[in-house]
Amino acid sequence: MDPITALTSAVELFGVARQIQSLVEKYKNAPKAVDEIIVECNLTKDVCLNLQNQVSQTDILKNPVKNSTEDGLRKMLDTCVENLEKTLKDLKHEVSKVQSKSDSRMGKWDKTKFLWREEMFSDATQSIQDQKARLGIVIQLLQVRTGQEVKEGVHNVQKGVDNLEGILREILPHILKMQNPPQLGLQPPSELKKSRSDTHINTTGKRFADDLFAAVRGGRLEDLEPILAQGVSVNIALGDRGDRAIHVAAREGFLLVLDRLIASGADVNVQNAFQDTALHQALSRGQIPTSLALLSSGASWKIRNANGTTPLHTAVRSSAYLVVQYLLDKGADANARDKWGHTPLYKACIPPENDKKNDFVISLKIIRLLVERGADPTLGGWNTGRTPIHGLASSGHAKELAILVKEAKTLELPLVGNSQGETPLLIAVKNKHSDAVDVLLKRGANVNARETSKDGTAPTALWYAACNPDLSIATKLLEAGADPRAKSNGKTLLHLAATKHWLELAKLLIKYKAELDAKSSSNDTPLHSAVWAKDFPIARLLLDNRANVGAKGYRTATPIMAAAEIGSLPMVRLLLKHGAQWSYTTPQGSNAFIWSSSGGSVVCVSFFLGCGQDLHHRTEGDYTALHYAARTGKMECVKFLLELGIDKQVMPTKMRAPFKVRGTAAEVARAHGAVEVAEFIERYRGE
Repeated sequence: MDPITALTSAVELFGVARQIQSLVEKYKNAPKAVDEIIVECNLTKDVCLNLQNQVSQTDILKNPVKNSTEDGLRKMLDTCVENLEKTLKDLKHEVSKVQSKSDSRMGKWDKTKFLWREEMFSDATQSIQDQKARLGIVIQLLQVRTGQEVKEGVHNVQKGVDNLEGILREILPHILKMQNPPQLGLQPPSELKKSRSDTHINTTGKRFADDLFAAVRGGRLEDLEPILAQGVSVNIALGDRGDRAIHVAAREGFLLVLDRLIASGADVNVQNAFQDTALHQALSRGQIPTSLALLSSGASWKIRNANGTTPLHTAVRSSAYLVVQYLLDKGADANARDKWGHTPLYKACIPPENDKKNDFVISLKIIRLLVERGADPTLGGWNTGRTPIHGLASSGHAKELAILVKEAKTLELPLVGNSQGETPLLIAVKNKHSDAVDVLLKRGANVNARETSKDGTAPTALWYAACNPDLSIATKLLEAGADPRAKSNGKTLLHLAATKHWLELAKLLIKYKAELDAKSSSNDTPLHSAVWAKDFPIARLLLDNRANVGAKGYRTATPIMAAAEIGSLPMVRLLLKHGAQWSYTTPQGSNAFIWSSSGGSVVCVSFFLGCGQDLHHRTEGDYTALHYAARTGKMECVKFLLELGIDKQVMPTKMRAPFKVRGTAAEVARAHGAVEVAEFIERYRGE
């Protein structure tokens, strides 16, 4: 089958992506791997169409001579198409199961959950990625063979391919040999298209550097040869950064230009002002062909740049699996640390800080390879303690995380600095990554590890999980032994649930034996918190589970006193129903009646008087209910008390700080800025 027909056949098979998309939209619960296969199919289809267009413009792949470069490219293309067809047909078969009516008795959600095998789709995604990478190499080498400009970005499809190094080793020599021999030697070719700059070349100083840079940056041998013919060193610095011509050719992916420079004496290990070698720069751009060409020409994989970064660090960051494998085979240190203490495994697991568009891809294959070669997942940054395990816990890559924690000697890896005490489990919970939490709990992560901070708070993972409306992670932590009594800022989670009106969380905590009468730093219990928050359902839940209705909290007040101050008669009745004492008096002489006066609740004041409360009750220092109502400026309550006959002339016997003055109710009101209330008290019955 000719290449055009083969590619057309493959493109048609990519129609399975539309079928998968329609099922995803219909059933809604497809695994993540299903979404990934749709994206990968669409990307690879575009690559096939691109290659189809390239092949249609040349005849070199139609009937190649045996053992020629073209023959190698054709075999590579045929293998890619064959593998694509097999994978896509397997996908189509898998999709047909979901579309089948043979399991019609199953609900549509259960049906897809049962039939969609995530592992199969993950394998298919990897297979298509591999073929896409190979097709990208075919495009790039075909462009070189036909004299076209290699399009920027073609190398992006090369990530993740397993056998690319072998393919390049097999084909690259043929590509180079088929060029005119003088192009690869030290002499200029006998016949070469004239460059526009032939008559303007200066062999010394800045002008020569500018000409050399322009020629290499353009990627055209015909522009480069006249410059090389002058016999001047190609290792001259090109600008303030100290880049050489070999840096430019390597990072731009100009394979033939790179080879010509090396043949002309370019130093493959020369470093620029930042101590980057050409290999560093080629790998940072993901240029696999030029990276391998440099390595095959003797480029050192041991040289570090100014940041202590090795080529292995850079290869990992660029997801260049083949180069990573090659370097490790050569003996590169999998635990080499840069100036920040970051290892290659760290680079594989944690995106760069400048990755604003989320372009960085975490590669399971590279992570597995590094770990197999001895990479330690517990080595963290010098100043932060952040390890690869923290990184994967943060991003939620559970499969990759499972590989690391299996090899980790401990998961007690608290961060230092601004995030002091954060463990991988805390991070996974904070970021709501349930699968990552499962992985860490399975390996015995400490569910009660505490994060510390400058303000003295010490939340646990359960605290972060409790703040998530989805309580599934909180449930997992409690099942794993998380302590529901753990405090932060002097409060327990049950206090928090009551304050925030989180009824379901309160139920969950009580189920797992949270302490119902735990005291906060202010001495309040969760029942106090529920009353202050006016949360009737949580208050009833606590009381039904035998929370202490008479617990003494802030200023030795009981919950019924709090209910009186907020003016909630239903809450007062609920508390009385469960045994609260309305007549309880604090050591300072206040009671529910006094608190209801302070809160200005006429309804509650009337209720307690109806229960037998003495209107003229006085607290410590001879302050009456009228003093309390006047202090808070509660006009309606002041009027009500005066109408009932309370004495407005009572003079306290001692000064108490909350009242600011030792005086009558009117004087107390005026001291607190309630002038209108003060004037009303003074005029009452005086008119």
